Amino acid sequence: MGVEPTNNGFANRHLNQDKPLQNQHLHENSKNDLAEFLALLKEKDPDLALVVKAWPNLPEHIKAAVKALVRSYQEDEHRQKENE
Repeated sequence: MGVEPTNNGFANRHLNQDKPLQNQHLHENSKNDLAEFLALLKEKDPDLALVVKAWPNLPEHIKAAVKALVRSYQEDEHRQKENE
C-alpha cells in the first residue's frame, strides 16, 4: 500500500517484463506512436508539425540554422528574465 508514483500518462503500455521485446513489435508501436503524435501536433500547432515532419530530410545547414535561432531566442528570453 501507499502512494504509487505517477507517470502522467506516459507509461509504456506495450512493455511486458516477463517476455523479451520483439524488435518488429517495437518498430510498429514506435511508428504508430509517432503518427499519433504528429496528428495531435498538427492539430495543436500546424507550424511546428511542419518543422517536425520535414526535419529528417532537411540538410544539416538548415537544421543548424533552426537550432541557432531557437537557442538565440532562449538566451534572449533568459537575459530578459534576469533583468526584471
